[in-house]
Amino acid sequence: MDEKITVKAEPNVTVTVYNASDNSILTSGSSNTEDYEIVIPEIKRPLAPYVSYYVTATDSAGNVSEKSNIEVTRDTTPPEADPISQTVKLGEAFPKDAKSLVTNVYDNAGVANLSYELITEPDVSQIGYATAVVRITDAAKNYRDITVPVFIEDDSTNSNNEAMLTSRDFTTLAQDVPTAAAELDQFILTNGQVRAWSKPSGADITNQVLITDKGG
Repeated sequence: MDEKITVKAEPNVTVTVYNASDNSILTSGSSNTEDYEIVIPEIKRPLAPYVSYYVTATDSAGNVSEKSNIEVTRDTTPPEADPISQTVKLGEAFPKDAKSLVTNVYDNAGVANLSYELITEPDVSQIGYATAVVRITDAAKNYRDITVPVFIEDDSTNSNNEAMLTSRDFTTLAQDVPTAAAELDQFILTNGQVRAWSKPSGADITNQVLITDKGG
């Protein structure tokens, strides 16, 4: 919802906005033109949707106008949520329950009437990082797409809360092994098919991998 309410009235009157359900004052303001922009107090923002309001105008002599027509606030705010990072085994089916993939769900009209849809499934056919997308839609058809990090593992992976790493065993001829340290590190990274990803972002951090056991 906006931070201001726009009203047309005679210049130099005090315009007051009331909640129609209990006649409580939402806000008031004045202007020397016909165009009034009345600020909604921060403590009362955002306005809840589907609430009725009316306006009166009071002149300098204290005369109060009739109530205006009732106006109902519309819901134009999409829901909010945080993703829940997922870990699945290589080739296993991804969960279909879209609601289970998000947390801290909030909507200004309440969460009872929200719908959840898995609109993008991750590719779980290869080790690494992928994403799923959950669409959350409210009763007014406002929606937000939440991107869910997905990490695909198998027996070759090592993982904790900060990163996931995969590598493969390999054999090579002694004569093919570099002697220089930097070249040896790259040789191991390449032939060992080493890959690493940050959690939960999924950023490729392979270039941060340090080789500590070089055999020999």
